Amino acid sequence: MSLADPPGQALIQVKPGPARDESGIPPRLALATTGFAVRVSLPAACPGAPESTIVVDEPVASVHELRAAVAKRLPEAGEWLADPQVNVAVNGAMILSGEAAAPVRSGDRVALVPAIAGG
Repeated sequence: MSLADPPGQALIQVKPGPARDESGIPPRLALATTGFAVRVSLPAACPGAPESTIVVDEPVASVHELRAAVAKRLPEAGEWLADPQVNVAVNGAMILSGEAAAPVRSGDRVALVPAIAGG
């Protein structure tokens, strides 16, 4: 199945680049299809990430479930995602503990952030 528009027609207007995930599906299409869409920003260190942003369209209720959904989508990143040094920020708020209780809602912006150490 191709998501390419017929020549001369635009079926869905979206911005190019990070507005689409690795499958080319824009968040609005994911939302219309499954009723759920969360944009997840990935650092360059994330194994198997073809782009810096993916859209998770599998409904999840918590940060813990979101990690599992991203690991399912990017199997190469499973071990990296399980590392407790990889933090998660939801709408700019860093979740440092209690990921199973930290809610994720459709439309949230999530970032995976490797811990930074230095001295």
